[in-house]
Amino acid sequence: RPARSPRQPPLTPLRLAIALLLQYPGLAQAAGQAPDDWRRLDSPGIPLLAAILDAIATRPDLSAGALMERWRDTPEAPHLARLSDPGLVRHIPPDGVEPEFLGALAILGAEARSRDQAALLNRLSPSQWSEEDKRRLRAGLADRPEGPDQADQASPEA
Repeated sequence: RPARSPRQPPLTPLRLAIALLLQYPGLAQAAGQAPDDWRRLDSPGIPLLAAILDAIATRPDLSAGALMERWRDTPEAPHLARLSDPGLVRHIPPDGVEPEFLGALAILGAEARSRDQAALLNRLSPSQWSEEDKRRLRAGLADRPEGPDQADQASPEA
């Protein structure tokens, strides 16, 4: 991993997605092909990521500079200024930019589904689950990687 200066925030999946969009606004097209369940996350920065993607969707010709200008004099401007540093994503090879971006969105989506599942399990008993609740729970369970214990239980011979 590249060394960070004290001013650079750690690159969480959310920050990575924003940093990549600021360097490569064309990635917004790839986001349209990925699930957008990450938008349900109630985390700081999610509305900004959504707004950046929406701005690019409205005006696909927006440059990185135009994106920065759009948020000038807003509370988000200092965060965007830090995330617009090309050094943050310099270690990603050109052919890895889109997979990194989509991977960050996938991680955020998995986090959203996990939080939804935890909230559902904590608030309702199974007899109160709607069909949509059950579908979301099944989808969340399908996202989990299988460990050795789960693989044994899923085997027809077990």
